[in-house]
Amino acid sequence: MSGLCGHAGPVPEHWLPAMLAAIAHRGDTDATVRTLGFAAGVRHVGDDPHTGGVSKAADDRGLWAIAGRTHSAKASAHKLQAALDDGDWSTVDGSFAAARWQPDTATLT
Repeated sequence: MSGLCGHAGPVPEHWLPAMLAAIAHRGDTDATVRTLGFAAGVRHVGDDPHTGGVSKAADDRGLWAIAGRTHSAKASAHKLQAALDDGDWSTVDGSFAAARWQPDTATLT
Protein backbone atom coordinates (compact mmCIF):
# COMPACT_ATOMS: atom_id res chain seq x y z
CA MET A 1 0.00 0.00 0.00
CA SER A 2 1.24 3.47 -0.87
CA GLY A 3 1.61 6.18 1.74
CA LEU A 4 0.10 9.66 1.91
CA CYS A 5 1.39 12.53 4.03
CA GLY A 6 0.93 16.26 4.28
CA HIS A 7 -0.03 19.29 6.28
CA ALA A 8 -2.57 22.09 5.99
CA GLY A 9 -1.19 25.37 7.26
CA PRO A 10 2.28 26.89 7.11
CA VAL A 11 4.68 24.15 5.94
CA PRO A 12 8.41 24.59 6.50
CA GLU A 13 10.49 23.24 3.59
CA HIS A 14 11.99 20.38 5.64
CA TRP A 15 8.66 18.92 6.85
CA LEU A 16 7.53 17.15 3.67
CA PRO A 17 10.85 15.38 2.99
CA ALA A 18 10.88 14.22 6.63
CA MET A 19 7.31 12.89 6.34
CA LEU A 20 8.16 11.05 3.11
CA ALA A 21 11.27 9.56 4.72
CA ALA A 22 9.07 8.18 7.52
CA ILE A 23 7.01 6.24 4.95
CA ALA A 24 9.93 5.21 2.72
CA HIS A 25 8.95 1.55 3.16
CA ARG A 26 5.75 2.24 1.17
CA GLY A 27 7.48 2.34 -2.22
CA ASP A 28 10.39 3.46 -4.33
CA THR A 29 8.94 6.65 -5.84
CA ASP A 30 7.58 9.81 -4.33
CA ALA A 31 5.71 12.82 -5.62
CA THR A 32 4.85 16.10 -3.95
CA VAL A 33 2.56 19.04 -4.42
CA ARG A 34 2.81 22.34 -2.57
CA THR A 35 1.00 25.64 -2.51
CA LEU A 36 0.51 28.44 -0.02
CA GLY A 37 -0.93 26.85 3.13
CA PHE A 38 -0.75 23.19 2.02
CA ALA A 39 1.76 20.52 1.11
CA ALA A 40 1.25 16.81 0.41
CA GLY A 41 3.34 13.88 -0.66
CA VAL A 42 2.76 10.34 -1.86
CA ARG A 43 5.17 7.42 -1.67
CA HIS A 44 4.36 4.53 -4.04
CA VAL A 45 5.75 1.76 -6.23
CA GLY A 46 6.91 3.57 -9.35
CA ASP A 47 6.39 0.86 -11.94
CA ASP A 48 2.74 0.17 -11.03
CA PRO A 49 0.42 2.13 -13.36
CA HIS A 50 -2.51 1.82 -10.96
CA THR A 51 -1.00 3.64 -7.98
CA GLY A 52 -1.81 7.21 -7.05
CA GLY A 53 0.13 10.42 -7.27
CA VAL A 54 -0.29 14.14 -6.89
CA SER A 55 -1.72 16.71 -9.25
CA LYS A 56 -2.98 20.22 -9.59
CA ALA A 57 -6.35 20.84 -11.20
CA ALA A 58 -6.05 22.52 -14.57
CA ASP A 59 -8.54 25.17 -13.51
CA ASP A 60 -6.76 25.81 -10.18
CA ARG A 61 -9.75 24.49 -8.20
CA GLY A 62 -7.52 22.38 -6.04
CA LEU A 63 -4.60 20.09 -5.42
CA TRP A 64 -4.92 16.33 -5.03
CA ALA A 65 -2.82 13.65 -3.38
CA ILE A 66 -3.94 10.06 -3.91
CA ALA A 67 -2.26 7.04 -2.31
CA GLY A 68 -3.15 3.40 -2.69
CA ARG A 69 -3.91 1.08 -5.53
CA THR A 70 -6.77 1.01 -7.96
CA HIS A 71 -7.80 -2.42 -9.16
CA SER A 72 -8.17 -1.61 -12.83
CA ALA A 73 -7.21 0.95 -15.40
CA LYS A 74 -10.79 2.23 -15.31
CA ALA A 75 -10.12 3.64 -11.85
CA SER A 76 -7.32 5.99 -12.83
CA ALA A 77 -6.13 8.91 -10.75
CA HIS A 78 -8.16 11.12 -13.09
CA LYS A 79 -11.35 9.23 -12.17
CA LEU A 80 -10.47 9.47 -8.48
CA GLN A 81 -10.17 13.23 -8.88
CA ALA A 82 -13.51 13.35 -10.69
CA ALA A 83 -15.13 11.34 -7.90
CA LEU A 84 -13.83 13.84 -5.35
CA ASP A 85 -15.46 16.61 -7.40
CA ASP A 86 -18.84 15.12 -8.20
CA GLY A 87 -19.30 12.40 -5.56
CA ASP A 88 -19.82 9.63 -8.15
CA TRP A 89 -17.69 6.70 -6.97
CA SER A 90 -19.29 4.13 -9.34
CA THR A 91 -16.21 3.89 -11.58
CA VAL A 92 -13.68 3.65 -8.76
CA ASP A 93 -12.49 0.26 -7.50
CA GLY A 94 -9.51 -0.08 -5.20
CA SER A 95 -7.90 0.52 -1.84
CA PHE A 96 -6.78 4.10 -1.56
CA ALA A 97 -6.85 7.37 0.34
CA ALA A 98 -7.24 10.77 -1.24
CA ALA A 99 -6.84 14.33 -0.02
CA ARG A 100 -7.94 17.47 -1.84
CA TRP A 101 -6.94 21.01 -0.90
CA GLN A 102 -9.15 23.81 -2.20
CA PRO A 103 -7.16 27.03 -1.81
CA ASP A 104 -10.06 29.38 -2.52
CA THR A 105 -11.89 28.16 0.59
CA ALA A 106 -8.87 26.77 2.51
CA THR A 107 -10.71 23.43 2.70
CA LEU A 108 -9.09 20.01 3.05
CA THR A 109 -11.26 16.99 2.18
